[in-house]
Amino acid sequence: RAPRRASTRTMATDREGALRALWARSFDAWIDVPGTPRGSTTFFKPRARDDDDGARAVPAIVRTHALFAITAHNPMGAIASAEANARANARLEADLTALAAANARRRWASYGFSEGWREDGYVVGFDLEDADDGRRAMVGLAVKYAQGALYEYSSGDDDFTMRRRTVPAAMSDAVDADVIMVCCDEPGA
Repeated sequence: RAPRRASTRTMATDREGALRALWARSFDAWIDVPGTPRGSTTFFKPRARDDDDGARAVPAIVRTHALFAITAHNPMGAIASAEANARANARLEADLTALAAANARRRWASYGFSEGWREDGYVVGFDLEDADDGRRAMVGLAVKYAQGALYEYSSGDDDFTMRRRTVPAAMSDAVDADVIMVCCDEPGA
């Protein structure tokens, strides 16, 4: 008797579960965040139980805007060449420029990373009252660029934390995750 093959649905769910775990433990880097010194990069990591020492406030814009991080790198989690990723991000940047003319208020460069993985992208800020419209627009762009998900950021319980939610786009709700993030020094530095 031949061994049973995993169903396409099971393989997709396994892949989404692996991506969810990767995204939930990943770091973020925001470059030239409004309200921070020009040329600076602000790093974030998932909060651990012992992260109380040396706490730093997250950027104030987390409390004043609905923020979303998006990339066009590695569609559906499949590794693409650096050139293909750069071209896709250039197209995404043009779409974000058009979105800014509508209702996106802020944008800056960012990247998400973990050991052996990095994806460049952008953080886009909307007025808080435009959060739902902003989420719909950003999910639409994520689907356009075959992204499984994007991140949404909101205030944490205090000035030292923020909530990062993985919002499903071209993948199922299996990738949804909530993580409390804190500022940190550049990992590995």
